[in-house]
Amino acid sequence: ATMSIQNGDYAGARKMLEKISTQCERSADWEIRYKYYLLNGDICYAYDKDVRRFNQYYQQALDAYPLSIPLTQEFLSNAANLCWGLIDDECYEQAEKQAARYLVRGSSLADSCLYSSALFSVLAKCYEQRGDTIMPMHFHDKAPELAIRYHILTTKADSIAIYNDRLDRFKQTMNAANRRSEERFSRNAETDL
Repeated sequence: ATMSIQNGDYAGARKMLEKISTQCERSADWEIRYKYYLLNGDICYAYDKDVRRFNQYYQQALDAYPLSIPLTQEFLSNAANLCWGLIDDECYEQAEKQAARYLVRGSSLADSCLYSSALFSVLAKCYEQRGDTIMPMHFHDKAPELAIRYHILTTKADSIAIYNDRLDRFKQTMNAANRRSEERFSRNAETDL
């Protein structure tokens, strides 16, 4: 079924999954249920263009993943896909809840996982949707920081200490520039009054 999906044969993949659906849904092996629900979700998204069913299948897949097993990058990738699917379906509250849940659960991967960044972007979008102006800014700052740190860990063109020092200096420079901008804005607002 996976190969059929990769080749664009969604109808064939669906037929295969329908034949084994009962066994997969009742399986004692969580990995079988996990993969089964992910594949169904992929078909719903790519073939049916049905975001709501995609979200349902992905939620079932992520719920099948045992709490006793540490999260992987693949899991957080699927979690980010679910959260963005929830946003596409305008389920912002649920997207926020799930993103926060997976970030907490996957906190040990935060600096070494590309998808942590995507989950922080989900949180920023959700907070923006409810009218918050402070938290989205923090989440928008955190998302690229995590993406840069992930890039540092995976490319290793220079030492990690050098990259981290560069990133910290960059953040300090940006924060100082933001403070100066805010001070100028405050002074201009006072003179306008």
